[in-house]
Amino acid sequence: MILLSGFLDVLFRALVFVGLALSVGGIVFYYAVLRPFLRQAQDAQYTVLHRVTTLIAVGAFTVAISQIAAVLTSLSTMADAAGHWPIAAFAQTQFARAGTTHASVALILAVGALVLRRHVRSTAAWGIEAGLGALVLVTGAWLTHGASRLTNTAPLMSVTVIHQLAAVTWIGGTIHLTAQWRLLDRVPGGDDLWSRIVARFSPLALTSVVVLVAAGFYLSWEYIRGINGLVGTSYGTMLLTKIALMFALLFLGGINNLTIRNWKLTGNSSQLLRRVPVFAEVEAGIGLIVLMAAAALTAQPPAIDTINQQATPAEVLYTLAPKMPQLTPPPRAEMLATASSSTDPFALPNKIAEVQSDFNHNISGIFVILIGLGAFLSAVTHARWARNWPLLFIPFALFLLIIGEPNGWPLGPEPFWKTLIAPEVLQHRLATLLVVVLGLVEWGVTTGMLAATRWKYLFPILLLAGGGLLLTHSHSVFAIKWAFLIEVSHNAIGVCAVFAGAAAWIQLKLPGREGRIAGILWPIFLTLVGVVLLFYKEV
Repeated sequence: MILLSGFLDVLFRALVFVGLALSVGGIVFYYAVLRPFLRQAQDAQYTVLHRVTTLIAVGAFTVAISQIAAVLTSLSTMADAAGHWPIAAFAQTQFARAGTTHASVALILAVGALVLRRHVRSTAAWGIEAGLGALVLVTGAWLTHGASRLTNTAPLMSVTVIHQLAAVTWIGGTIHLTAQWRLLDRVPGGDDLWSRIVARFSPLALTSVVVLVAAGFYLSWEYIRGINGLVGTSYGTMLLTKIALMFALLFLGGINNLTIRNWKLTGNSSQLLRRVPVFAEVEAGIGLIVLMAAAALTAQPPAIDTINQQATPAEVLYTLAPKMPQLTPPPRAEMLATASSSTDPFALPNKIAEVQSDFNHNISGIFVILIGLGAFLSAVTHARWARNWPLLFIPFALFLLIIGEPNGWPLGPEPFWKTLIAPEVLQHRLATLLVVVLGLVEWGVTTGMLAATRWKYLFPILLLAGGGLLLTHSHSVFAIKWAFLIEVSHNAIGVCAVFAGAAAWIQLKLPGREGRIAGILWPIFLTLVGVVLLFYKEV
């Protein structure tokens, strides 16, 4: 169970953050954005509030279930050889008590949201729900890094809660904004109401960003304290990953803000109604991935606790710099003779395993570069033959299936199903399956067979999901330098994949100049993924 526990822990933490964005973020969205307008829009009031309270309930249930799952996952890793769980001893730990308390309050919040759906106009009911939402955030403070520090415990816990409140207000508000657009687009007069909701949400989002950055700066200083900690640890690079994704959110939000200003000056809402919903959808998608990155960040020890395992900026730069690719595999008999089991979480890679890994990544890079260039040529030239670029995914998938896990099926001695308990193997196998599905479906889209169906959205969704998955990718149960230097490349690939997926989504949803620009940008980001893979090298 220890093999999957780290991956599951990050997954459940991410779901907790998503739930907080929907629930607590939804409550803030109601008070700060919706409430003033609903007094003037009686016809849409029940419809809008029903959607908000539904999402609050879904989010709160997600927090409760995911937090309990995280607690049980931690407990399962402490089982003895006979499989017995030390429940009594575990229940006395701060983590167990804080986790169960957090889940219990979230469950009460969820039940309150279900009651609130029947009394959406009740000021008292909304006040109780707001109090419960605040309590959910506060009880989560004992699950943060700050709670385990020996000094500055109270300030760190308090600032972390403020940081989380700003994050769920911004990202959760964007999700609720998107949900309201899909609802109000079908309601008479909904376009005007949604335009005014967007205009009111914009300053709230800006305020949230300012608070988020200020709190984040304090936490970063307390947990990192130096350039090596920032660029040379998993904690630091996950922070940089969050910052990169946030810059993308700020770019999209800036465009939306300019569009809103133009609407206020001219009164013409055509551009606002055409552009802002699409950019809000992309913001919501990237925002969810930011929450995944935040979950991965909280699962890592602070940089100041791993001083002896910090890489230097030069080592990190070498990892990402161009170098001679490994285009031939190591001798197979020697590799199998010296290989560690895929299911050994404590195994350290030997020289032969490193060469095999380099070969896998470098050849994968060639495939991805060819795919990216094929997509770019199709976007620029519109040639009929170039539309078949997705078929390059098929030989890529065959390579991943046969060579990707040399110790496992079909060429290695380890059975297929047994190796799936290793999170790295599981993620690689899922990636292979996604590559096959991606190639076949996108080929159907580019050739016109599926262009008019919802299948056309699968490509950007899988790029976004794949990028998010890479940000939870881990190679070791320890915070050691060699594992971190491997994950640096994966973080870079994940960010490029997210940007590619976001641009591909905009291309599909926004015909015109924005769509054409996005259609050129996403193949470039995809090609950059291939470049990182081509120069990947185990350190």
